[in-house]
Amino acid sequence: MTVVSSGSTITFAGDGVQNSFDFNFRIYRAEDLCAVLRNSEGTEERLILGNDFKILSGLGSDSGGRVQYPINGTPLPAGQSITLYREIAYTQELELVDNDPFSAQLLNEAFDRGVMRDQQLQEQ
Repeated sequence: MTVVSSGSTITFAGDGVQNSFDFNFRIYRAEDLCAVLRNSEGTEERLILGNDFKILSGLGSDSGGRVQYPINGTPLPAGQSITLYREIAYTQELELVDNDPFSAQLLNEAFDRGVMRDQQLQEQ
């Protein structure tokens, strides 16, 4: 696969009704997706995957996926917002061994993750 989206962040305003939010960028692992809640005063709080929000779909998908926030409780009220973003660790996990067959899929994923880290740095 290739990285087809140059964006890795999306923000939604609360309306007191919606509790599922779509993101339009690829993530390979659940821990690559982060979320921040901003209240009406502008204070930000980093949300915890599994406790505050959960991924409903989209791991490895080119077109993104969907998260649920909150897992329990009332939907995001007006005046607050949630930002979903990709945060890739700065590690290289692919190890190729001499004279061993390797998967093109694993090699593509390693290259894609490198591009995603480049995008992450560019957004900073």
